[in-house]
Parts: sequence; structure tokens; C-alpha cells
Amino acid sequence: MHLQRLSGLADQQGASYLLMLLQEGGDQRIHCDPLSGRNRYGTRCLPDPQEIGFSSTTASTVSPSGFALSLDALSRFDESDAEGWFDHVRRRLGRCFELGAEQVVLSPSGTDAELMAVSLYAGLSRNPVSVILIAPDETGSGVAKAAAGCHFSSLTALGVTVEAGQPVSGFPVDRQELMTIAIRDMSGRARPTDEIDSEVLDAVKAALKRGRDVVLHVLDTSKTGLSGVSRPAARAALALDPERVGVIVDACQFRCRVEEIAEDVQNGFLVIVTGSKFLAGPPFSAALLLPERLRSELLHKGGLPQGLADYSADLDWPSDLRGSLGFHARSKINLGLGLRWIAPLSHLEALTSVTAEVQAEIKAHFLALIRQRLAVSRHVVLHEDDEGDYLSRRAIIPLSLFDTLGHAVGADEARRIWQAMREDGCGPVCQIGQPVILGERVVVRLAASAADVLSLAEGLTSGQSLSQAAQPVETRLDRVFDKLERLLSRQDGC
Repeated sequence: MHLQRLSGLADQQGASYLLMLLQEGGDQRIHCDPLSGRNRYGTRCLPDPQEIGFSSTTASTVSPSGFALSLDALSRFDESDAEGWFDHVRRRLGRCFELGAEQVVLSPSGTDAELMAVSLYAGLSRNPVSVILIAPDETGSGVAKAAAGCHFSSLTALGVTVEAGQPVSGFPVDRQELMTIAIRDMSGRARPTDEIDSEVLDAVKAALKRGRDVVLHVLDTSKTGLSGVSRPAARAALALDPERVGVIVDACQFRCRVEEIAEDVQNGFLVIVTGSKFLAGPPFSAALLLPERLRSELLHKGGLPQGLADYSADLDWPSDLRGSLGFHARSKINLGLGLRWIAPLSHLEALTSVTAEVQAEIKAHFLALIRQRLAVSRHVVLHEDDEGDYLSRRAIIPLSLFDTLGHAVGADEARRIWQAMREDGCGPVCQIGQPVILGERVVVRLAASAADVLSLAEGLTSGQSLSQAAQPVETRLDRVFDKLERLLSRQDGC
């Protein structure tokens, strides 16, 4: 790849080069099919203004404004000052949480970030480690493998062929055990928070008593909007032995407030965020936000698994940490990763000026709009087991689908519907969240994104009522529900 200043290139050449870069520096999940132009999530790396998107809980197609911002950032990239360019990206991201750029580590995806985060704690610990993972079935398909220190795909972010499921080189898998805790019961109902917290604290205490260090995960938001392990319980776990307990907050869905993430880092938690879910950037942009204590330990102890060299580029890391990592990265630069962060950064920075009260009002209105359409739908239902105040707080709405005979749609048919929604037939291209199995049933999801919140907030600022500002969202929801109904009723042409 020729990394050069692109200001002299024609717009079309620059756009083509950017399209290529947006698919680089990640595994097979972001490689677009040459015929459909879509990746494994069904989204595009080129803007499609006609596409209707409520799929931010899975992935989003890059917006026209996001693509333009990334193209501008690419035109400003100069290989001779690549470090300054990446420092600027980290600085912008850190500033949103009142953190310094030195506390931000870039990562290709949330799953890559999980592997890196667990590796940090494993590399610093001199004892056996118990990793407590919350609801891996509602996070990502490769998260459990990554949490165990294993390759989660056959291709790493830097293009190295590996064997999925095998340990990452240098990772102390012989000293590590993985425990999982569910946030739903066998029937798919949400477990009470107190019950989850109690089970987690018992597991932490038992591991410490056995002479093991602990890495506890907090799942801020699952694929269906649930949370697992309350913040008070996480703080209590850390207080049991701050030298031997580490806490990782999975905020990949980015459905909590910026202030909450900042507070998590201040409380000593490592936080994983992504720009590709709520923040609606193109797939594969993640970051680790390091608390000061962990950062200091890395500076003085270091020693990460050598195999991370296949996943993480030099400039993903702050300069003062690179000498302490214990591995030499295979690549200096992952430019695709940096460019994929540009679009969501603009959304994140704009969100910091929208009050929590306004954001909550907008998300509650989004839920109300969906409920209005569910009230007259023949085939789409919000299951009673999915009711809860988290629906409006997280703006992820899980929906059960039914066929013409009134039978609940199974996983295979739900996937067919999900795929058909993003095809041209039977209506416009509509992006919805991919199916998730919850016990004996399956749901698809509609989710509001930061772009939706910002659009409505802008309308409110200009003097519109909430209903007036939400009119474009209503129109898009009508078209999504119309297409869903047609597909589920198997009307002609569907």
C-alpha cells in the first residue's frame, strides 16, 4: 500500500482508495463481496443515501458525511507524520471522556479489543487468572475465544493466517480459566440484576480464595439491550483486592452516556468502546480506554503475548507504551482503522453537547414510534419477556416475527427475512439488526443510532417540536414495517 499525501488526487481516485482502505486492517468480516458490495454484516463501505438504516446494534453503512470526513482525513495523511496523525485521532477520542491521548489504544474491532484487554491483564499477572465473561452469546461470536486468549478467526486484522480456536502465541493459556455467567435464563427471560451480581461476587471471592487473580467483565449493553453486572457490584469486586482484580467494561454498543464511561475509567475500569454500533461509523473501529493505574503498570512491567503482533500495529498505541509491550508489531500503521474512526468521532463529539435529558427524551420517543406501529402490525410483536425500561434507555428494540399462520418465525426464516430486508425487491433496502436467539425464540432488532439522536436534537434546537423533528424517522419506520409485513405475509414479489 502506498501511503502518500493524496491532496493532488482527483476525487474519484481518492474515493476509490478510501473504499479500499476501509476494508483493510480487519479480518474477513469487513471484506466486501465484489458483486453485492456488502460485507458479512450486509452493510457497504460506500454511502447509499437511499438505504434505510436501523441496524446500528449490528453494523451501519457509512454515511455520505462520514465518508466525506474520512476522505478529507485521508487527504491530510502524510506518512512522514503518521504518528502525529494517529495521535490526533486518539486525542479527539480521549477528549470526549476527559482522558489524555496516552490513555487510548486503538483496536480493529470489539473482539480484537477483548483479546488485547485480556492480554494486558494476563501479561501483568504472575498468578493463575480467572476470566469471568458475561453473556458471550449476546456480545460477539468470537468474544469467548478471544477472552480465553485464542484466535477467534482464521485471519487476523493484519492479514496473518491463523487457526481459529488455537492459543495466541505467548498467551499463558495454561494459567487461565474462563467462566461465563448468563444474563438470561434457559427460556430467554432476563435474570434479575441482584441475582447476577450475587453470582459474580461469589465467583470473584471463590477465585481469589483459590489463589487466582480475576478479570471481571461488565456487559454494559448486550445485543438486545440488557446489562450484566451492575457498576456497584463491579466496584465491590475491585475493592476485594485491587492488586488482583481487574474490571473490563464492554461498552461496544456505546449505549451508555459519555459521562458514565468517563466515570468507569476514573474508577479503575478498562473500557472497550467501538465507533461502529450506536456511533454509526463503518464496521471495525474499537478502542481501549486505560485507567491510570493499569497504564502505569504497563509502563513498568509490560510483557504482552508476542502473538498480538499479528493483531495490533505500532501506531495503535501511545508512544510511551510501545517500548513496554513485549512484542514487535508486524505493521507500523493500520490506516484503515484510523480512517474508520473519523466518522463516528464526529458523532461522538457532537453528542457531548446534547444533554442527557434531551437524549433520553429522543430515545423514549423512538420507542413510542415503534410501539405505535406494533399496535397495528399483524406479524411483528414486542414479546412480553423483552419489556423493560432499558428499551428506551438503550434504544434497541427486539422484535419477534410471526408467519401467516401465527407461528413464531425460527432462526433460519428470521435470517432469510433479515437478508431479504436489505435487498431491492419488495421495497427499499432496509437495514435491521441481525437475528438473535433467546431461548426457544428468535428476535430481530430495530435500533436508533447517534445519527438519529443528533438529527432530532438539531430539529429541537431549531424550534421544531419533537414530533416535527421525528417526521423523517417516522417515514423510515413506516417503510421498514411495510416491508417486514410484506415479507412475512409472503406477498407477490416477496
